[in-house]
Amino acid sequence: MARRSIRILEIEDNEDDFILLKQCVQQIETIDCALHHESDAGEALNSLASIDPDIVLLDHHLGAQTGLDVLQQMRQAGHFQPVVILTGAG
Repeated sequence: MARRSIRILEIEDNEDDFILLKQCVQQIETIDCALHHESDAGEALNSLASIDPDIVLLDHHLGAQTGLDVLQQMRQAGHFQPVVILTGAG
């Protein structure tokens, strides 16, 4: 049976949080995960078309913008991938 694959885009400005996710993804044995990381919301929006992720993991606190702002911009630009909004606050 062929292994499934998934493309994940994480939009996260905290490098430590990205490293933690990367370590978790590397432990998944049943699915090949291609993890892409953008720390800047603007760069992430620009790279969505080329990465074409299956899912987006989106930090709620991204400096001047919130994850909800980025989600709205994604939808306005025609990107309708599933999104999980994450936060390390509280």
